[in-house]
Formats: sequence, structure tokens, C-alpha cells
Amino acid sequence: MKVLYLPIYLLLVLHLTHLAAHAQEPKDLNTVVITGSKPVIKQEADRIVYDLQADPDHKSSNLIEIMRKIPFLSVDMNENLLFRGQSDFRVFINGKPSSMMDRNLKEILRSMPASTIQKIEVITNPSSKYDAEGLAGIINIVTVKAGFQGYNGKVNLSERLPVGGHTLGSSFNYKQDRIGLSVYAGASQFNRPTTYSHTKRISGLNGSTSLMQDNNLETRNPGGYLGAELSFEIDTLHLLSAQLNVNGSHTNEYRHQLSTLVEDNTLAQRYRTANTNKTISKGWDASMNYQIGFRRSKDRLLTFSYRYLKYGNELNNNVRFSERLAFETPDYLQENDGYLNEHTLQADYVQQLKRVSMEAGVKWINRNNESDFSSLASDGAVSNNFSNYFNDQQVWALYNSYQLKFMGWAFKMGMRLEATAVDASYNFKTDQVRQRYLNLIPNLAAGRKIGKTGNVNIGVAQRIKRPGINKINPFVDRSNPAFEITGNPDLKPALINNIMVGYGMNSRLSVNMGLNYSWVKSLFVQASALNTETHITRTTYENTGKAQAVDADLNLRYAINKVWNTSVNLHGTYMLLEALNDGVPIKNNWFFYNISFSTGYNLVAGWRLTAGLDVRSRNMVNLQGTSNGYVASSFGVSRDMLNSKLSLSASVNNAFTKYRTNFVETIGSNFLQTASTQDYFRNFNVSLNYRFGRLKEGIKKSKRSINNDDLSN
Repeated sequence: MKVLYLPIYLLLVLHLTHLAAHAQEPKDLNTVVITGSKPVIKQEADRIVYDLQADPDHKSSNLIEIMRKIPFLSVDMNENLLFRGQSDFRVFINGKPSSMMDRNLKEILRSMPASTIQKIEVITNPSSKYDAEGLAGIINIVTVKAGFQGYNGKVNLSERLPVGGHTLGSSFNYKQDRIGLSVYAGASQFNRPTTYSHTKRISGLNGSTSLMQDNNLETRNPGGYLGAELSFEIDTLHLLSAQLNVNGSHTNEYRHQLSTLVEDNTLAQRYRTANTNKTISKGWDASMNYQIGFRRSKDRLLTFSYRYLKYGNELNNNVRFSERLAFETPDYLQENDGYLNEHTLQADYVQQLKRVSMEAGVKWINRNNESDFSSLASDGAVSNNFSNYFNDQQVWALYNSYQLKFMGWAFKMGMRLEATAVDASYNFKTDQVRQRYLNLIPNLAAGRKIGKTGNVNIGVAQRIKRPGINKINPFVDRSNPAFEITGNPDLKPALINNIMVGYGMNSRLSVNMGLNYSWVKSLFVQASALNTETHITRTTYENTGKAQAVDADLNLRYAINKVWNTSVNLHGTYMLLEALNDGVPIKNNWFFYNISFSTGYNLVAGWRLTAGLDVRSRNMVNLQGTSNGYVASSFGVSRDMLNSKLSLSASVNNAFTKYRTNFVETIGSNFLQTASTQDYFRNFNVSLNYRFGRLKEGIKKSKRSINNDDLSN
């Protein structure tokens, strides 16, 4: 498939290039050419808004590449998106949660072309109308919308080698009278060729025991997504809208590993492992919103919403052994099938009271998680590691918030009351967990303009960090026999406090900066402990942590002249983390940072040159682990043709270095572990972006809808 795809793709590129070179400029008397530029970044009291359509690189980039340039956001070496250096945040599509973003964020972002996105809102201080979950905040991705009667659309094709593969992304908008439709879809084939890694764990008196593992790993991960929004204007006061999101992926990992255990300079154990790990993920969610206006007061809106979500994740882990020495464990097959069903009802009311805007709402979530897992040995024996895990969660919420302007300041303030009930059982209901908690969450954001282009904002907020299903599921992952990973059903949520201040100025030099102080107690942290008798390291989660952190962000954009622009995005965090591991107190303090630099130069005839540089310091992976830093570079060229309807681009990342070694060090109370992993560093990218159609009037959307942002993974 891939062999056929590439030549067809290249022929299409050459053909369109030929057409563009010989095409005459279309004579369209209705076309208006607007010169000049609009600001890319806008700062509000509780968020930063990044206009992707104003970024010259949006036609040649996927979404994960653009994220590096956005204030408060960064991307690590494994293409994981970070918000203020944290992985705990929520991502919405058009102001609504989506199962594909909750479960397959990285895969979706690198397959979603930036050209299909209108803007990205980085909500640093979510108001009381949002669920209280999320340490860092919310990222809202707003897709390109239909602006006129008729239709328009965009199609993007890209290829990335040697790591990556081919990607197709598209969006389509249609508006006819009172009916509007928006669709976005994509598919990708992500491949990672075989790479090598080495792990060494030292334990015992004076390091007398050592475990060494040498691995070869290959990964294949096809996936796809589809999102649609339909709206119908019943009349001037009533609007009905519906949303549908579908996504799926199929991950295959092939690992070959040689494990050697040495005690007192004597070979004690050795075995070779062939591991085939298959994961099938699929989910969908659908929602309906009914918005009611009031004839006597156009400043009042009442919205009723319903949402249903269904998600499934099937894990099949086949482990086979050979070349055994003092190793008696038989071959085994692990299966873990997880399912989620969720119902949400919500009502929201908005009213303008002279200078004050008031909104209030109620919400109910019924969430059912289930996991069936088992382990079957090759001789037919069933391991004691099998069970059914059930987790039923209900959340009731009330909120009330106000917006007002006073003495040049804009204020947003509110309160949210959340009551949560959790009933869980496992080991065939012999073990049960029952939790009840009530939280009153305050929120305050204030902003003020300074001069013509500047503004300052401050905020105070509390957030709840609830454990996701992967942290509470008692299933024990034994894909590597010497390292076991399991969840903790008894985990409890943590309450996080934030104080933040920000400043922004948008002119030829755009400056956006932020400072945030946060503290939390009873934080659930990942901890690893070594059993010296079985020589197995077991990793799980415990509510033993407390942390303080100071985050600083600075984003600079400067237009050197009309054809040359540059930007710098910096983030730094100082963190103090304390927790217990295997009964032993651990205290870590760490400073880490990352810097992303990008520049672009417009040549004649639609040509554009780009370059980028990423610097990331040594970083804290978890309570016990750290990873090394890196410096990465990129160079690209693109061209707009056919009156900017067609865009072609090519780029190379880390042109002078084929591989990079990722080094992770983990320290426990009775062991020291180092892991070095070889990653492909150099890769090549080509892409094609084409837009079509013309519209006249925007698709009308519901002003209120369901946002389930109360869980973290």
C-alpha cells in the first residue's frame, strides 16, 4: 500500500505544479485582494487566542508542528503536547469535548492539517461554566467554518519518512438557507522502523545484582477520525444543532528482547522474549443542543444539551520465550478489554443585566467504566491475574458566573459546586471502593487594557485532578516480565490551587508572557519499587505526593519587514515534589525549560523558506526519573500557486543527525535503573494542500453545549 501510495502522490504533485506554472490568473471581478496582516495572537482575561489562518506556515504544517509556536504550549521529543510543561489538560473541538481527543490526542494532532483549523484558544483560567478538572487548563481547537451560502473545503496530503507515513486530512463546509454542515476527517498510517534500546537495573549490596535487557522494537499504527456538525435554524429564536465524532486506531508493536540477570558476577538467569502487542481502539460520541431565544429580550439564551459517548479499547499481549536459562515461566497471553459508556445532560442560561453578564447552569454525568482482563498460559492454565473491574461514577454540578467591566477592568468571576459519587468493584466484586466528595470551586479572572495594544490579566482558581481509568484499573501489564505496571483503584482526586498573572502587547513586536504559581496536596504520583526476591519492578500510583511549582512563559513574534518574520516561544518550570515510595520519603526539586525558535521568509512567486530550532533541557519524567535534553532543527520550503488555492511544501528535520539516544535514569530505594533508547532523529516531509469553494454566510452554531472536562488520563 505504501509503495503504491508514494509514486501516485508524487505524480499528483508534479501534475498540479505543471498546471500552476501554465495557468493564467483567473479573471474574477468579485475577488477582493486584502493586503497587510492581522495579529496572530490575541490575549483575553482568561485565555490566549492564536489565529492559525494568520500564520503563514499553516498551509504546510500539521497541528502538532504549529503547537510549538503557541504561548504556554510545547512539544517534547516524542511529540507529546504539553501545557505549561504539564500533560494534564483537556482538548476540545469547537468548544466541545471529543472522545478522539481524550484517547488519541497525539495521533490526531499529527494527522490533522493546520490549514483546516481557524484558531486555537489556550484557556489558562477556565471559568466556572467548565468542569473543574485539568491542572493546566483547556485547549480549544476551532475548525475552519463556512462563511457564506454554498460550500468550501480543504484537502491535505502528506508523507513523512522514515518515521511516520502517509496522512490525509480534509474539511468541508456547506450552507444552504437555514441548514449548515461542517465536516472534518483524516486518516494516517504511522510507522516506526526497528530501533534499539538497552536497559540496565542495578540492585543488591554494592550493586551485586544487575539485570540487562536489549530490545528491538517496531511499531505500526494506522488510524482515522471523522467529525461533523449540523445546524438547523428553526426560526429566528430557535436553533437545533448536532455533533458527531468517530475515531479508531489499530496499534501493532513487535518487540524482541534478551534479558540477562547476573548475581555476584555469576550468570543467574537468561531468556529471550518475542512480544506481539496489539491494541484496537475505537470510539464515538454524539450530542444534541437546543437553543432558545426570547422575543422580548435578545440578551437571554436558554440551551438544553444531551451527549452520549462510547469508547472501547482491546489489548492483546502475546509473550513467547526461548533460550531459557533458570527461567520457568511459560508463554502467556494477556487480554484487557476496556469499555466506557457516558451520558450527560446539561442546561445553561445566559442573561445580560445592564453592565453585567450572568450565566448559570446545571449538569449531570453518568459514567460507566468496565475492564475485563485475563492471563492465559500456553499450557492452558489461567493465571490468578484475571478479574472484572467496574467503575460507576456520577457527577452533579451547579455553576453561576458573572462578567462585568468596572473602572477600565474586565472581570470574570464565579463559583462551581460539584458532587461526585464513585462505586467500583473488582476481583469479581469481592473488593469494593466507595467514594463521595463535594467541592466548591471558586474562579476569578481580571484583565485591563494598557495603551493601544497592551493588556494585563490576573487570575485565581482552584482545579480538581481526578484519576483516569488507566490509573485506577487493577489490570497488571506484564508485557515485559521483569517490569509490571498496574493501576490503583483506591486513588482519590487532588485539589490544585493556582495564582496567575499575564501581560500581552500586539504590534510589530508581539509580546505575551505569563507567570503561574500552583500548589497541591494528596497528589497521586507514579512510583516504582523493586522486589528483590522476584527481581520484578512494580509500578503503580499512590496519593502520597505534594507539590509546588512556578511556571514562566514568554512568547515573542517580530515582523522584521514585510517578507520576514520570526518567533520565539520559551517556557520554564521550577518544581518541588515530595512523596513516599515504598515507604521511603523522596524530595525532588528541579528546574527545566524549553525554547522553540522559528523564522520564515517570503520569496517571489509564492515561495517561502522556513527554519526552526528547539532546545529542551534535562527533564523530570516522574517522581523517580529524569530524561536527557536535546537540540532539534528543521528547514523547509513551500510554494503557493493557483491564486493561493494550492500549496506544496517540503521539509527536513535534524538533517545532520540520523539517530538520537533518549536516556532515562530512574532511582528507587533499592535500585538504580538506566534506559537508553535509539530514536530516528532525521526525517523528511512533503505535503500538498488544496482549497476549493466559496460561501457567503456563516454557519450558525449553538452558543452553549456540553463540555465534559472533568477527567484526566
